[in-house]
Amino acid sequence: MPDVTGAPTRDGPIIVDGVIFQLFQNTGIARVWRSLFEEWLNSGFARHVLLLDRGGAGPRLPALPTRSIPPWDLGATAEDSLLLQRVCDEEAAALFVSTYYTTPIGTPSLMLVYDLIPERLGLDMSDPIWDEKRLAVEHASSYACISENTRRDVLELEPASRGKPAAVVSPGVADDFRPAADGEVDGFRHAHRIERPYFLLVGDRSGVGGYKNTQLLFRALRGWSELSGHEVVCVGGLPHIEPELRLAGPKVRARRLSLPDEELRLAYAGAVAFVYPSRYEGFGLPVAEAMACGCPVITTKLASLPEVAGDAALYVDPDDPQSLREALDAVRDPNRRATMVAAGAIQASAFRWDRASAAFATVLSQAASADTAEQGRARETAWKAKREAQAVRQRERRQGRHAILPLGRRRRARFELQLKSAALRYLPPRTVVLLRSLRKSGPRGD
Repeated sequence: MPDVTGAPTRDGPIIVDGVIFQLFQNTGIARVWRSLFEEWLNSGFARHVLLLDRGGAGPRLPALPTRSIPPWDLGATAEDSLLLQRVCDEEAAALFVSTYYTTPIGTPSLMLVYDLIPERLGLDMSDPIWDEKRLAVEHASSYACISENTRRDVLELEPASRGKPAAVVSPGVADDFRPAADGEVDGFRHAHRIERPYFLLVGDRSGVGGYKNTQLLFRALRGWSELSGHEVVCVGGLPHIEPELRLAGPKVRARRLSLPDEELRLAYAGAVAFVYPSRYEGFGLPVAEAMACGCPVITTKLASLPEVAGDAALYVDPDDPQSLREALDAVRDPNRRATMVAAGAIQASAFRWDRASAAFATVLSQAASADTAEQGRARETAWKAKREAQAVRQRERRQGRHAILPLGRRRRARFELQLKSAALRYLPPRTVVLLRSLRKSGPRGD
């Protein structure tokens, strides 16, 4: 393991902006960062890190050096960038790393790249957050990518990344995810009244543009001869099973659970298989978690997923329900299942947080010592002018919005959210799907 206890060559801390904990508290990215901080506390590298806690949303890790700063606002990103530079100057930062898409001005930044889902899949990128992502790519002096596939994508799809260092630092599997005894699984099934063998889905079931592709499982089950004896357990994601899924598999028994990691371990361990028919993943951590718990995995050969699953998974065509039906049959064969479980344990052992955190610490230390004073001055000049001009435009937009019935718009937004929630809960799935299609195709007014 690399020695990660030494400080970077340059003086000053490595500043990590914890904005992800403000925006997406219970997500895979937040889990990744919490695991990194915990490992750095164990190794001693944490003393070279300063976490910026956005509005008190950061993880409660008392020994981690932390500084509080205001919450991030998508409508004021330029002013936020200027603020971050002031913080970097006050702390004499050697390097800046964001957990999402924030940047300073002159301080060098390393960008941790999770995925290029909208870029690779050709999705709508008109939302202002994608502008900030492009700026983060442009500002970065170097990159750390969570898979080789993500590294290839960023170099291919983001011209501003070319010619800059881009390392691969894969995430790890938490020690909580391990095989379970039969008694533990029986207790889990009894507690949640799960009486049938089940297939497991974990996390977001749709994804931007539907890339998670979980409809494939419901379509496959609709024509599967063994459907009546099985069900689907969904962990995480929206608090209801999406109408599109109900419509794709009208007779599929499906339930949604919210579980802590210890129970998620038991959900993995008790499943017939973990099904992950995604069209794109930056890494695919649930695949590694499932294998670590002794759960067979059915997934696709797209993007990074073969890097994670190796030879331990069954691979299916993401557009072919019959391909998935054949995999559902195969994984129920005891000999095939035993072979997959053994291979999965070996594959999952390659992803350990102690190794991942040490490798990332080395990449950060190298990036912190690579920047020159001349590069810093050039970056300061270019980015200060760019962000100041952007700040003027953003202030003008905010002033224009505030001048037009702000209270009425807030009330309207609250009403629309309540109406949407009620529709998803009470209307038949087919009706909700129809309403969504009409909204997408109809005129858009204010």
